[in-house]
Amino acid sequence: MARRDTPEILTIQETYEKSTLDTLRPLAKLLDPNAPSKKADLVPFLTRKMGSKEQVQELYESLGDLGKSTVREAVHSPMGQLDPSRFAAKYGQLPSRGMRDEPGKLRAFFPVGWWLPSDLRSMLRKFVPEPEVASVKTVGELPEAVAEAGPSWRFRDGKREREQVPLHQRLTSPAAPREFATMLRLVEAGKVRVSDKTRKPSQATVETILPLLSDGDFYQAEERIEYAKDTGQDLTIRAYAWPCILQAAGLVSLVGGRLELSREGRKALTRQLEVTIRDAWKKWDATKLFDEFDRVEQVKGKSSARLSAVADRRRAVACALSKCPPGGWIEVDDFFRFLKALDLDFTLARNEWRLYVSDANYGSFGYDGRHNWELLQGRFILAVLFEYAATLGLIDVAYVAPEDGRDDFYDHWGADDLSSFSRYDGLKYIRLSPLGAWCLGVAAEYQPEASTSGGSWRVLPNLEIVSGDAQPDAADALFLDRIAERTSEAVWRLERDKILVRVEEGLKLDEIAAFLERHAQGPLPGTVRALLDDLEQRSGRLRDLGTVRMIECTDPETARMLLLDPKLKTLCEPSGKRGIVFRANVESQVRSQLRKLGYVLPST
Repeated sequence: MARRDTPEILTIQETYEKSTLDTLRPLAKLLDPNAPSKKADLVPFLTRKMGSKEQVQELYESLGDLGKSTVREAVHSPMGQLDPSRFAAKYGQLPSRGMRDEPGKLRAFFPVGWWLPSDLRSMLRKFVPEPEVASVKTVGELPEAVAEAGPSWRFRDGKREREQVPLHQRLTSPAAPREFATMLRLVEAGKVRVSDKTRKPSQATVETILPLLSDGDFYQAEERIEYAKDTGQDLTIRAYAWPCILQAAGLVSLVGGRLELSREGRKALTRQLEVTIRDAWKKWDATKLFDEFDRVEQVKGKSSARLSAVADRRRAVACALSKCPPGGWIEVDDFFRFLKALDLDFTLARNEWRLYVSDANYGSFGYDGRHNWELLQGRFILAVLFEYAATLGLIDVAYVAPEDGRDDFYDHWGADDLSSFSRYDGLKYIRLSPLGAWCLGVAAEYQPEASTSGGSWRVLPNLEIVSGDAQPDAADALFLDRIAERTSEAVWRLERDKILVRVEEGLKLDEIAAFLERHAQGPLPGTVRALLDDLEQRSGRLRDLGTVRMIECTDPETARMLLLDPKLKTLCEPSGKRGIVFRANVESQVRSQLRKLGYVLPST
């Protein structure tokens, strides 16, 4: 808490002594119609009234529910202070301290601001119970459509009513494990490229990922094209998120602009994918590689605004998610209020004056102060929820087109002609999934949902692998494309040469065998096992000992003489009649010994 927000700690008497007569008189009359009118008499009168436990408890019991909640929140806060913003988020309205009836009684507890006098707080703590725990409103069923958003001035003339737009629902947890496996296989195939500097996926990579997603990205191709025409920005969400998630989770390494599977990434291919997702979310929670707010492109000036630590912001969102009841749909604005009510609000930028829309002077966020919350903190939260929590299957989502989602940005200078403020504006509802409840520690166990994609596979004696589904699982198809020749939409034939190429690249024959065994109905056919055993034997007969250098002598006698030297014969081998070879890593030792013998090996 900033120093300027910390009050001087005062007792009841000290507080009244610093209050004006205009404040004390109506308060005293409210407590006792026969109260004195002079300040010299009012201060001891009010001090006596509010110093009596019986009087204070009677006054507290006379308050209504909202008034009692006001006192409870302040009494049990760390410094005896009521946070109006948090209170409004938790109870839906702010308390009043006017001088009529109950508001006037509240002024007796809060003579100055929303701070309790120190001795009054100590007295209240003896009988005032803890405040109720913050809760969030949920609904079981969602409507098929919701009213479109838009500035109110568009509808003032009465000529147009807000249209109902379809509300799309996406259950994410069944698809997330399959997509995770697909992304790992895509990296294994060398098809994921990211920027060396920003680590963001290339546009070509995003286009490669899009058709591999279960049911596509949240928005379909025609919607993405229309959004790009309107805003000049893309509407991809999951296709962008996956390469970022893999990097944050430490499952890949960046080599020359291309992602490669790390040791942990290869292990992930053999682990239960739900466990990998849980670990990936924990890693994402703490990563500093990416900041979701970077993807809110309408806000400029981020580099100079001194943004707060992204991991702290992310943890606030994750903590609020972990307090949500699983299985109920939550409107995103209710989630915003819930986060504040849990006292998880955060600062996004230390210097909001540097953040702006359109123009650094007129469009600065420094003018509006707390009114920027939905545009700054709110859009960051939407990005975390829609792009990462939903992609990993932690939350189900219900959404509309971005231009139909929110109208909270039209009053900001420079934003009135925008159709939407971010690609995440369409998110309307979220629901904590069973997978999310387990990953966030809400549920002790998780039972993976039955897969609805992919039929049975068969591995045939003629070396063919056949999928029982007309559209095989994308991860399996990617792997088979690397080791077999695709002869139809759902049929592959194992190819010795393709397998050998993959082995040269580092793929283990054990991994190929394990993959085929998982897909075979029973033991592998003898022909397939024979192929793998033969390749295993042949690949084990050769070893790569590294690069070698070769010296050519002018005559066989010189070669034989040099190889008789005790030092050189431990480092070199003969090659033909006049050649001598040695490994590149001992070149300096060979050159040194040759000089001792009176010979020199000129540099090439």
